[in-house]
Amino acid sequence: MRFSNPYALWGLLLIPLVILMYILKQNFEQKEISSTFLWELASKEDEVNTPWQKLKKNILMILQIIVIIIITLALANPYLYKKQETNNVQIIVMDTSASMNAEYKDGKTRLDYAKEMAKEKIDGLLDGTPVTIITIGNDVNINVSNAVSKDTIKKSINNINPTYGSMKIDDNIDFIFSIAKSYEDYEISIISDEINNNDNIHNYLVQSEGSNVSIDNISTFFSEDSYEVLAKVTNRYKTPVKIHLDLYDQNDTWLKGSEINLESYESKNILFDNINCEGNYIYGQIKEKDLITADNKRFNILNKNEIKRIILVSEENIFMEKAILASNRYELYKTKNSGVTNEKYDLYIYDSIIPDSIPDEGNLMFLNIPKVDGLYETDSETSSGMAAFSDEDITRHVFNENFIVSDYRKILPNEYIKSIANVGEDSIIATGNKNGRKFNIMSFDLHNSDFPLNISFPVLIDNLLADILGNGVQIDENYHAGENISFEPLSTTEKAFISDPKNNKAELDVNFPITYYDDTKELGVYELIQENNEKEQKTDYITINYNTDSESTIKEYSDELDDNVSNKIVTRSRKKTDFMSLFIILAIIVMLYEWKKYVIG
Repeated sequence: MRFSNPYALWGLLLIPLVILMYILKQNFEQKEISSTFLWELASKEDEVNTPWQKLKKNILMILQIIVIIIITLALANPYLYKKQETNNVQIIVMDTSASMNAEYKDGKTRLDYAKEMAKEKIDGLLDGTPVTIITIGNDVNINVSNAVSKDTIKKSINNINPTYGSMKIDDNIDFIFSIAKSYEDYEISIISDEINNNDNIHNYLVQSEGSNVSIDNISTFFSEDSYEVLAKVTNRYKTPVKIHLDLYDQNDTWLKGSEINLESYESKNILFDNINCEGNYIYGQIKEKDLITADNKRFNILNKNEIKRIILVSEENIFMEKAILASNRYELYKTKNSGVTNEKYDLYIYDSIIPDSIPDEGNLMFLNIPKVDGLYETDSETSSGMAAFSDEDITRHVFNENFIVSDYRKILPNEYIKSIANVGEDSIIATGNKNGRKFNIMSFDLHNSDFPLNISFPVLIDNLLADILGNGVQIDENYHAGENISFEPLSTTEKAFISDPKNNKAELDVNFPITYYDDTKELGVYELIQENNEKEQKTDYITINYNTDSESTIKEYSDELDDNVSNKIVTRSRKKTDFMSLFIILAIIVMLYEWKKYVIG
């Protein structure tokens, strides 16, 4: 037997109080008797007045105790489960992705309603049923594992917060089943605005329909003294709509606006020209409120694409000069002086001229330089042969090309370098990174090779320059919520910090070639600050935007749902014998009998 409300059993403590009342109660009754009768009872007075003698044949007290017991049991609500009743482990998966922030009804979001559904399901479970709660949004979290206390489980559900992540439950089904299969009997429920088609899962669908327009992209291009801004908007619903799209700078100053008419599911690109603004970023805002408000705003960094400065230290190398200038992304300076110049450059290229010393800042490229202390060495002997590229990211579009090279020196391996081109087992072109400072090596004279005549030569040089200089994208400026921000610290960076839109600041580890930051749950602009040993700071700006591709579409489902899908919680009926009604009836009968005895006797 179990009790739905075991705390009611404290009511049994009233029984000793009733007994105590009858012990202390004095009963007097007037009768006419002879004096001799009093003397006959005198000897028995002590026995009669003992407390326990007062309880003999006290039918009213017994009835009152019975009433207390019956009422207490009724309040405790005892029941017996039938034999076929089982407690399957419940695994409840809750969708906390960005689309669950859509309005549901009465000012509540889909996630608000999903949490109510989850708590309703918990209330309908048998007492003692183990429950595991999993949330999937920015990432996968196990909120409670194998918990049996309903209060604890519902408290955990109340603490579930919305996210702007775009992680999908379907992509994590294997993980969910790996947890479920650790139990003998289990039941998996998913509460989401999407349906999973696995037959072994029951879906609780939280779906709401309505107009929704998203800003899918904003890009900027700087030309002369103003910006051109291109914005893409999409109507995500089946009915036409008219919206107003406005541009603002980082100080919330209005820049320009446009009225846009969109047919059902239509996308449009809107061009704003002659945008004059100061600051580091702009954002677009749709004025009208719709089903998902978070995708009505989008940020973009204003980037004037600063030109990188390269100095070529060489007697003459027309091949390198043409390859560097081909993209129009770099300023090239030339010198024959091997000494360090007074001006700073982003890249120093030494071609067959050994540097007197290595500059303190900037990245490096060495052509036909036998060795550089602290970075690399080459073999003293020279060889010739057919070179081939390794299959690396930096050799994309060129790794199937071969070229002939003579008088090369084998690059000796060390912990800082990676080979990208080889003659047999001999490395002849390599990339390197030491303490965040990048360098490239070609261990031969370009004039002693047909490589510059190969179509892959300008492609490889452009890839090498983009890798070593970042090509303006060393720090990716655009991410979606939940994605990891990655960046390559500058070679001079001693410390790095990142601040989110709420000014929460975190220090980053710069001891690795690539640094990651994963706390990107807030939408908006993040500041990345790098500081060198002279306390000079470089600030970059990064946007975290709503993932409209996966989270803005308003999905429509048929009113006729499959057997494994429902849009509300159906409380499971408990297969038990319930005694509450029986105890209430018994209590009424006993109280009526007690009233009769008290009145009639």
